[in-house]
Amino acid sequence: MDRILQLYCLGPAKAGTHSFAGLFKPFYRTGHEAEKEALIERIQAHSSGEINRDELADFLRGRDQRLKLDVDSSVYNYFVMGVLADAFPRARFVFLLRDCLSWADSCYNNFLAGITPGEEMPFWDYWFESERYRHEPQEAILAERGTYPLRCLLDAWARAIRTTLETLPEERRMLIRTRELRRELPAIAEFAGVDVASLNPANSHLFKARRKYGLVARLNGGFLERTAEAACGELMRTYFPEKSPLEWAFEGDTLRAKTKESFFARLATNLRDSDPNAAILRD
Repeated sequence: MDRILQLYCLGPAKAGTHSFAGLFKPFYRTGHEAEKEALIERIQAHSSGEINRDELADFLRGRDQRLKLDVDSSVYNYFVMGVLADAFPRARFVFLLRDCLSWADSCYNNFLAGITPGEEMPFWDYWFESERYRHEPQEAILAERGTYPLRCLLDAWARAIRTTLETLPEERRMLIRTRELRRELPAIAEFAGVDVASLNPANSHLFKARRKYGLVARLNGGFLERTAEAACGELMRTYFPEKSPLEWAFEGDTLRAKTKESFFARLATNLRDSDPNAAILRD
C-alpha cells in the first residue's frame, strides 16, 4: 500500500504525542514511539560519536522502509528531527507545546509513578542535563523524592522549542498547543494534506496521568515564578501570552480544583516573603 502522507510529531515527553497519534487512527498507518528501544540506542550512539550522521540517517531510512508509517509520533523524533528533515525532504513536522510548569509537573508524575522505565532514565539524565543544576533549598521535596531540579526540566523545555525553530524549515513545521489539539483539527488536516473528517477528535487526550503528586504546587511561589521566568519567560510570553506561567499551571489539570484555595494562599504568602511589592495573582 502506498504511503498517504509522511508526518512526524515531536515534542517534550508528556506534551501529547500519544494523543496526536490517536487523532489519525484508524484511517492512517500510525505509530507512537515505534521501535523506541532501537531509536534510543542510535540517538545515544550518535551523541557519543560511535556512529556518524550518515549512519544514523541510514538507520532511519531502513526503519522507515520497514514501518511505512503515515504518522510517526514520538518524543524521540525531537532528537533526530534534523536528520529526518534531510533524509525525507517531503516530510512535515508537528511540534506540540504545553505550558512549562504543568508540563514539568506531568513529567514528575510520570517519574514518581514509575511509568518511565528505569532503564530509560540514563537517557532522561542526558536530555535534562541532570548534572548541570543542584536542588535549591526551596525544592527540597524534589530532592527527597529523588527527582530532577525544576530548572533541569524547564531548560529542556525551552531548549526543545528553540532547537526545533532553528532546525526545521518554517514551511515544513507546525507548532500547536497541546490543549488546543481538538480545536486545531482543521489546521492540522490542512497542514498534513488530509480530509479533516478522517481525523478522530475523540482521541485528543489520551494517556492521562494515573496518579498526580502535585509537586509543583508544593514549591515556593516566588521560586516558581523566578525559575520559570529565567528559563522560559520569553517563550512563554510568545506562545502562552494570555496568562502567567503560574496561572497556566493552575488552569491545567496539574493543580486540581480542590487545591485552589490553599495553593493561592501559600502563593500569596510566598510572593510577599520574596518581594513585599510583588503583585498577587488574581483568583
